[in-house]
Amino acid sequence: MTTPTGTIGLSDVNVELGYSSNALISLNDAAVRALAGIASGTISLNDLRGKSAISYVAVAHATAPRTSVYPWSSSGFGTKYANPSLALTVTAYAVSAYQASRLIYAQGGGAFAAYDWSASGFGSRYADPGSGFPLPGSVYGIAWAPNGAGMITAHVGSPYTSGWRFGSTGFGTKYSAPSNGPTNTAYGVAFHPTTSELSVSHNTTPYVSTYPFTSGAGYGTRYSSPASGVSGRGEGTAFGVSGSSSALSVSTATTPWVDVYAWNSGFGTKYSNPSTTPTGIGNNVRFARDGAYIGVAHNTSPFISVYPWSMSTGFGSKFSNPSTLPTALANSIDFAGSQVAVAHDSSPYVSAYPYSSSGFGTKFSNPATLPTGNGEGIAFF
Repeated sequence: MTTPTGTIGLSDVNVELGYSSNALISLNDAAVRALAGIASGTISLNDLRGKSAISYVAVAHATAPRTSVYPWSSSGFGTKYANPSLALTVTAYAVSAYQASRLIYAQGGGAFAAYDWSASGFGSRYADPGSGFPLPGSVYGIAWAPNGAGMITAHVGSPYTSGWRFGSTGFGTKYSAPSNGPTNTAYGVAFHPTTSELSVSHNTTPYVSTYPFTSGAGYGTRYSSPASGVSGRGEGTAFGVSGSSSALSVSTATTPWVDVYAWNSGFGTKYSNPSTTPTGIGNNVRFARDGAYIGVAHNTSPFISVYPWSMSTGFGSKFSNPSTLPTALANSIDFAGSQVAVAHDSSPYVSAYPYSSSGFGTKFSNPATLPTGNGEGIAFF
């Protein structure tokens, strides 16, 4: 997706950046300047025509170098960037980026690694946090706060979610654990893009824990669990935003494999299940940036299920399966405008497709240099 080349407003810029169309932004915001490619000085809406917020795709995977990053365009994968120095040493399960300026990925063993990022690729690795690092077990989910001033993880071992403040020099002090934290191993973590509210999906009831969050203070008081409970173990979680409406999704280990709720600083009514559900454990779920589609990466063929989405009516009819399926169970999914990709077990470890309201298009060619092991996490940025 790109901004219009003709008439353009800040609502178009919001949607491109993944915000609600009516979110409060200004031309001087860092994200807006990054989209325009103008770091300082005079900037106008003219500078934002025909711009795309998506330039790269990162895959976290099982074997060295643990992450592979590629330029991304409407034509698909570009030439893989050189590997980072000081890479992680065991399977990377998740990857997250902040405004194409910073990249972080997480691994088994309770560690993660963060790097400066630019059009030249990986920059310097930030020093690891001090107190509380490494975490007590494998890190399955990781996410930057929307303003980049903090990051949160989902992991094995109490308190199951942890995070650190982040500033111009790197990691700061660790956040206090939430007073009413997840009840067991956490697998997914997601921020609401405009309110910074936080969702953590986890292994035991209530399967999802949600919190108000500020990058200065950290976790607030946990919101009440949904009245219509999550159907089973929470594997992945994501917020969707369209206009002034929001939804919160949880992919699960129990049929219907994905649950979605209206969201307004707390859980609202659960949406009806899709008429054609995913075919197995929902390992991950994402909304498209404009909130018009929702996708689930899952364990059994066809491994990817995508649906039109409406904040008023919920799931539309599932897309017909892509003509070329991913080659094995899909662990993660992400959207980039009018493209969608999954990271999956078995070579080529990542599969990407264009899509429209008519469904999937022809699968993009595989990257010339493949990830080197099972694809565990994926992020467009």
